[in-house]
Parts: sequence; structure tokens; C-alpha cells
Amino acid sequence: MSKQRGPSPEVIDEFGELSRRIAEMKPVADRVSALKRKILSYYSSLPNDQPAIAEGSRYTVQISPRAVVRSISSMSQVFKLLGVRRFLAACRFPLSEFDRLIGDKSLLREERTGERTLRAVPKS
Repeated sequence: MSKQRGPSPEVIDEFGELSRRIAEMKPVADRVSALKRKILSYYSSLPNDQPAIAEGSRYTVQISPRAVVRSISSMSQVFKLLGVRRFLAACRFPLSEFDRLIGDKSLLREERTGERTLRAVPKS
């Protein structure tokens, strides 16, 4: 592992402490996600454009209308409008779909250009 001149010990320690506190909150975040799914399950038949309100003893939860999601309804029409060159220049293909449909790894390029991750490790 390379040890280069880097940030001050104070920056490293603050990062480590905040990382520890975030990790402590993971069970809370997981529980919030589970409760959110449970609450939303009661409103599965609510019309998409309608909000709702759920009442507890101490809190009120506002359930919003479903978000608007845009998608292309006719890729072939887009292809016709743009032409092959402009279409291919703008086209992006999810790699999960590529793997599912084609799977020929020789058409893929892998480079180590992604983001680095940081992991704080307590010293004692």
C-alpha cells in the first residue's frame, strides 16, 4: 500500500469519526427503509396522481403523488428522427442489458478509472 504525503492527521481523524457515526446509523436507515416500504404497501391502489396522509399518535406522514418518470416511447422513431450517426453518438447501453442480451466480453473495455473508496480503520 502506498503511503504518500497526504492530508493532516486532523482531517483523517475527522473523516474516521464521521465514518464511524454514519456506520452506527446504518441499522436505523435500514429500519426506516423497511417501514417506508410497509407504509407504502398500504397505498398501492392509491391513484398515481393522488397524495395521502397517514396519522400516528405523534407524527403525520405525508405520502406524495408518484413522481413523474420520463422515458422514450419509440426508440425506432428516435432513430428515424436523428439518423444513424447522431443516434449512435447519443446512444448509451446499460451494461447489465448488454450482458443479458449479448454477453460477448470482447466488445467491452475495462479500465481502472473509477472512483477510489476510503475506509476509516480505528487505530486502537
